[in-house]
Amino acid sequence: MANIQARGADHAKLEALNVQVLGISADSTFALKTQSDSLKLAYPLLSDRPPRTIERYGVMAPDKVRALRAFFLIDDKGILRKQWLLGLAGDDIVFSTEPILKAIEELRNKR
Repeated sequence: MANIQARGADHAKLEALNVQVLGISADSTFALKTQSDSLKLAYPLLSDRPPRTIERYGVMAPDKVRALRAFFLIDDKGILRKQWLLGLAGDDIVFSTEPILKAIEELRNKR
């Protein structure tokens, strides 16, 4: 999960567009609850142990312990529309939500 989490204004924009945000991690539920509580996240963090979803989306790190940082835009029919691969978990990555917001608007304009 890249550093999108603590920005409440960004989450409000996504929520206004009726976008469901979920964080998925190979971390334990305890670790994710601790992180969520400390950051006061407005969306759920899901533990993927064993990391089946992480593997299916092709974002398992080479060490097979962590996931790569990534964002996926999945439409309301469950179709993967866009992905952003950002780097290794643990890297200090800051990712603007602007590309995600733009992709959501483009997807909505095609309907």
